[in-house]
Amino acid sequence: MLFFLANGSTNILLRHHKILEDLKNIYMYGFELFWSTILCITSILGISILFGYWKLAIIFYYTLYPFVLRLGDIMQKVTIVVFY
Repeated sequence: MLFFLANGSTNILLRHHKILEDLKNIYMYGFELFWSTILCITSILGISILFGYWKLAIIFYYTLYPFVLRLGDIMQKVTIVVFY
């Protein structure tokens, strides 16, 4: 599912000539991270609302999400260094 979403997002950018074909794999990886994060956030928030723990979900996001963003930034830099 993540591959399908990432591939579709990357292909849209390719069709509109926003990215180069040579960088497709890097954008695929970035979109997989993006869609994975979005799906995790919505599923955790949805389940917490369903069971009445939305306040705990908000606290969870404010404490964990800054670390997730930082790790994503580090992985992006490592990927660019490794591939290029």
